Amino acid sequence: MARSRRLRRLASGVTLLGAAVSTIVGCRPPDGTTTTTPASVFPTWIAGDSISRGAALAMDTSVNIVGMAGAAFVSTARSATTISQDIGAAILGSGSMPERVVIVGGVNDRDEVPAVVTDSMTTLEADLESVGVDVVWVTEPAKQFASDVAPLNAWILTRPGSLDCAPVVASSMFESDGLHPNEAGYAAFAACIDAGLIGGGSS
Repeated sequence: MARSRRLRRLASGVTLLGAAVSTIVGCRPPDGTTTTTPASVFPTWIAGDSISRGAALAMDTSVNIVGMAGAAFVSTARSATTISQDIGAAILGSGSMPERVVIVGGVNDRDEVPAVVTDSMTTLEADLESVGVDVVWVTEPAKQFASDVAPLNAWILTRPGSLDCAPVVASSMFESDGLHPNEAGYAAFAACIDAGLIGGGSS
């Protein structure tokens, strides 16, 4: 019963802010489709925002992609659902549990209070771990919003097994929007994640 409640909590997006927004699995435009391949095929999932999705497409590791453009841990200003909701809905929709979820995000919470965001991240981690899913946090690269992402990346570095991959994306490796890595940036970022997953993380 406790396991079932945790899964429903993830899918409804219940956080410390009390947010609850319904998620309909699969109702996404083509450029933001959540791929819910059974976890028995791809036991590693990568979730987060558009940067997580770009990284996943450049990785050597086979992963199930749950990254959504504009997704955030707290804010719904750029996506109708949060990262927590997207992960929960993907778990329920796939019919099986992943062994681990790699999470990349934070830049879309740039207008939120950092402490509120990290509280939400803490809750997400606890919910996933309570149903037997390993969580691997990855620091998110940022150029234009580096100061906004910094406190979230600092929190990530306190988590066991976290991967500090943001620094490998140099300032010259971003698109003109100063937000998304370019091809070289994604390649470097993805290589760091691949290496970290093989090596077991930084701590």
